[in-house]
Amino acid sequence: HAADHGPESGAAGVRAGRYPDARAAGVSLSPDGSDPLFSNRVRTGVLAWLSEMGAGDFTERATALGLANNALSSHLHRLESAGYIELKRGFMGRKPRTRVVLTPTGQAAWIAHLDRLG
Repeated sequence: HAADHGPESGAAGVRAGRYPDARAAGVSLSPDGSDPLFSNRVRTGVLAWLSEMGAGDFTERATALGLANNALSSHLHRLESAGYIELKRGFMGRKPRTRVVLTPTGQAAWIAHLDRLG
Protein backbone atom coordinates (compact mmCIF):
# COMPACT_ATOMS: atom_id res chain seq x y z
CA HIS A 1 0.00 0.00 0.00
CA ALA A 2 1.02 3.61 -0.45
CA ALA A 3 1.61 3.96 3.28
CA ASP A 4 4.35 1.35 3.02
CA HIS A 5 6.57 3.76 1.14
CA GLY A 6 7.60 5.61 4.28
CA PRO A 7 7.74 9.27 5.22
CA GLU A 8 9.51 10.32 2.02
CA SER A 9 6.94 8.92 -0.38
CA GLY A 10 5.30 11.12 -2.98
CA ALA A 11 6.72 14.40 -4.20
CA ALA A 12 8.73 14.88 -1.02
CA GLY A 13 10.52 11.61 -1.71
CA VAL A 14 11.45 12.72 -5.21
CA ARG A 15 12.75 16.05 -3.98
CA ALA A 16 14.65 14.33 -1.19
CA GLY A 17 16.39 12.16 -3.77
CA ARG A 18 14.84 8.91 -2.60
CA TYR A 19 13.56 7.93 -6.04
CA PRO A 20 15.73 7.89 -9.16
CA ASP A 21 14.94 10.35 -11.90
CA ALA A 22 13.21 8.92 -14.97
CA ARG A 23 15.88 10.41 -17.25
CA ALA A 24 18.60 8.71 -15.24
CA ALA A 25 16.76 5.42 -15.79
CA GLY A 26 17.10 5.90 -19.56
CA VAL A 27 13.51 6.97 -20.22
CA SER A 28 13.28 9.20 -23.29
CA LEU A 29 11.21 12.29 -22.65
CA SER A 30 9.48 14.45 -25.24
CA PRO A 31 10.99 17.86 -26.04
CA ASP A 32 8.45 19.45 -23.67
CA GLY A 33 9.69 17.19 -20.86
CA SER A 34 6.64 14.94 -20.86
CA ASP A 35 6.94 11.18 -20.85
CA PRO A 36 5.39 9.62 -23.98
CA LEU A 37 4.36 6.56 -21.95
CA PHE A 38 1.79 8.79 -20.26
CA SER A 39 0.08 9.64 -23.56
CA ASN A 40 -2.08 6.52 -23.20
CA ARG A 41 -5.03 6.40 -20.82
CA VAL A 42 -4.47 2.74 -19.89
CA ARG A 43 -0.87 3.30 -18.83
CA THR A 44 -1.74 6.47 -16.91
CA GLY A 45 -4.62 4.61 -15.28
CA VAL A 46 -2.33 1.77 -14.22
CA LEU A 47 0.21 4.18 -12.72
CA ALA A 48 -2.48 6.21 -10.95
CA TRP A 49 -3.87 2.99 -9.45
CA LEU A 50 -0.42 1.75 -8.42
CA SER A 51 0.51 5.13 -6.92
CA GLU A 52 -2.38 4.61 -4.49
CA MET A 53 -2.07 0.85 -3.98
CA GLY A 54 1.66 0.15 -4.47
CA ALA A 55 0.83 -3.23 -6.03
CA GLY A 56 -2.13 -5.13 -7.37
CA ASP A 57 -3.42 -8.15 -9.20
CA PHE A 58 -3.12 -8.30 -13.00
CA THR A 59 -6.48 -10.03 -13.57
CA GLU A 60 -8.36 -7.63 -11.29
CA ARG A 61 -6.87 -4.66 -13.15
CA ALA A 62 -7.75 -6.10 -16.57
CA THR A 63 -11.34 -6.60 -15.41
CA ALA A 64 -11.55 -3.11 -13.87
CA LEU A 65 -10.24 -1.51 -17.07
CA GLY A 66 -12.43 -3.66 -19.30
CA LEU A 67 -9.40 -4.95 -21.20
CA ALA A 68 -8.47 -8.33 -22.55
CA ASN A 69 -5.45 -9.80 -20.78
CA ASN A 70 -3.28 -9.51 -23.91
CA ALA A 71 -4.10 -5.80 -24.29
CA LEU A 72 -3.22 -5.04 -20.67
CA SER A 73 -0.11 -7.20 -20.96
CA SER A 74 1.12 -5.09 -23.87
CA HIS A 75 0.77 -1.87 -21.86
CA LEU A 76 2.40 -3.40 -18.81
CA HIS A 77 5.32 -4.62 -20.90
CA ARG A 78 6.01 -1.04 -21.98
CA LEU A 79 5.89 0.18 -18.38
CA GLU A 80 8.10 -2.71 -17.27
CA SER A 81 10.64 -1.97 -20.05
CA ALA A 82 10.85 1.62 -18.77
CA GLY A 83 11.48 0.33 -15.24
CA TYR A 84 8.23 1.82 -13.94
CA ILE A 85 6.71 -1.46 -12.79
CA GLU A 86 7.74 -5.01 -11.96
CA LEU A 87 5.64 -8.05 -12.80
CA LYS A 88 5.93 -10.69 -10.11
CA ARG A 89 4.66 -14.05 -11.24
CA GLY A 90 3.70 -16.79 -8.85
CA PHE A 91 0.85 -19.02 -7.77
CA MET A 92 -2.05 -18.71 -5.37
CA GLY A 93 -2.76 -22.33 -4.64
CA ARG A 94 -2.71 -23.90 -8.08
CA LYS A 95 -3.75 -20.77 -9.96
CA PRO A 96 -1.13 -18.62 -11.64
CA ARG A 97 -1.08 -15.07 -10.34
CA THR A 98 0.73 -11.98 -11.57
CA ARG A 99 1.22 -9.03 -9.25
CA VAL A 100 1.95 -5.61 -10.71
CA VAL A 101 4.30 -3.59 -8.48
CA LEU A 102 5.22 0.10 -8.80
CA THR A 103 8.98 0.70 -8.70
CA PRO A 104 10.69 3.77 -7.22
CA THR A 105 11.47 4.87 -10.81
CA GLY A 106 7.79 4.55 -11.69
CA GLN A 107 6.78 6.52 -8.63
CA ALA A 108 9.22 9.29 -9.55
CA ALA A 109 8.01 9.38 -13.16
CA TRP A 110 4.38 9.51 -12.06
CA ILE A 111 5.02 12.37 -9.62
CA ALA A 112 6.98 14.27 -12.28
CA HIS A 113 4.06 13.77 -14.68
CA LEU A 114 1.59 15.13 -12.13
CA ASP A 115 3.89 18.08 -11.41
CA ARG A 116 4.00 18.93 -15.13
CA LEU A 117 0.19 18.88 -15.25
CA GLY A 118 0.16 21.45 -12.46
